[in-house]
Amino acid sequence: MQRLFTVVICLVGMMNLFHAQTSPQLVWVADRGEALEGELIFLRLTQVSEGPQEWKIDKYALEYIESYLVDEGFEFVKIPQTLFPPQPKEKTVWWEGYVYHVKAGQYRVGLGLNVSLESIEDTEEKIEVETSPIALRVKAIPPTQLPNAQCVGDFMLSYGFSKGKEKTSTGTPTYLTGELFYLAIRVEGKGNVTLAPAPFIQFSDSFLLSEPVSQIEWQRKEGELWGQKTFRYELQAAFRNDYLLGPAQMFYFSPSEAKYDSLQTPTLPVKVIGKDIPQLLKVNQLNRFYQQKIKTGTTTPPFRIPYVDVILWICLGIALLLLLWGFIQELIHSRRSGL
Repeated sequence: MQRLFTVVICLVGMMNLFHAQTSPQLVWVADRGEALEGELIFLRLTQVSEGPQEWKIDKYALEYIESYLVDEGFEFVKIPQTLFPPQPKEKTVWWEGYVYHVKAGQYRVGLGLNVSLESIEDTEEKIEVETSPIALRVKAIPPTQLPNAQCVGDFMLSYGFSKGKEKTSTGTPTYLTGELFYLAIRVEGKGNVTLAPAPFIQFSDSFLLSEPVSQIEWQRKEGELWGQKTFRYELQAAFRNDYLLGPAQMFYFSPSEAKYDSLQTPTLPVKVIGKDIPQLLKVNQLNRFYQQKIKTGTTTPPFRIPYVDVILWICLGIALLLLLWGFIQELIHSRRSGL
């Protein structure tokens, strides 16, 4: 019996040794060993050794890898695969993507992560491979009192007017009162534009405007990833005038300069012609109320009495009091006459 037990142990050891020789080694690779809070990190899970048997990653393992990274506090950035760096030669890439972390700390990506692989030759044969982790350090950006300065990178700020899909030609754009037109403010540069907030810009109260809609695009310039985030405003002017909007302004942290910096556009000239449409302002106030309603969850519009209505109600009250006083005096006089 003891000999049989010894033989079984040897067979199990040989099987484990066989799998160790045929199982691929999965290693995490990053484009940098440390990054700032919110700064993009490119990660890859690669195979650096091959055995006589070929494997493929289980389809559920990809979702498991991403859920693991989310549990570690990393956020994903959706970037087209065509913009990823070229894959290394003679290595199989199991997973790759751009991530960032908004909390400073020391992280071991891949620690305790087992990836399920299945045999290409025999789909019923599966193995669990523990990935070799990589150490990543996320450094905190300096504290600041600047508003909405959480974006990290080196950026530029630009703008443009358009009417529908038609872009406005150079010079001061001209629109009619009540005509719908668009203002696009673009944050572009080398960095994580997903964290870029809408630049601060002051609009005249004469404009009916909507909350900006943002759109992100990515491209590769000189081997580096560049992002562009566009904030698009819908505008309508209620009164004719020569307006100066803005300037638009944003704050960010520059890793290359190791300090906070700001961007600012020039003032944005807009000419509005035509007949004044003051009723647009009432629509503007209503839109602002419903935007606030969505944020606070309230459903009842605030009851506000304009100053003119208040004066009219006061005058009406005084008139009623005078009529009542006259009626009382007339009643008293009639009773005295009767006596």
